[in-house]
Amino acid sequence: MKSKPQVALLRWMIDKDEFTTHEVNNWGNENFFVSADRVKRHFASDGYLHALNKHEKIASGYNTRQGVYRVTSKAIEENLFIRLTI
Repeated sequence: MKSKPQVALLRWMIDKDEFTTHEVNNWGNENFFVSADRVKRHFASDGYLHALNKHEKIASGYNTRQGVYRVTSKAIEENLFIRLTI
């Protein structure tokens, strides 16, 4: 089971759908969760997030060298499971 800040971060990511690394760091600072970027990388390695490549970034309107991520259906299913069990 994920901790409460991780669940809150996952819910924020699902609400945003697409976001940059900078936005995750800002969210972490605002919510006193300094390991938000590390948790984002774990979510990506677990298959909850898809890192957009250069062409996908441009198609989505991002003109940045930062990492841009999109939430996968696995994350949405996990979030529904968490909401049902809490």
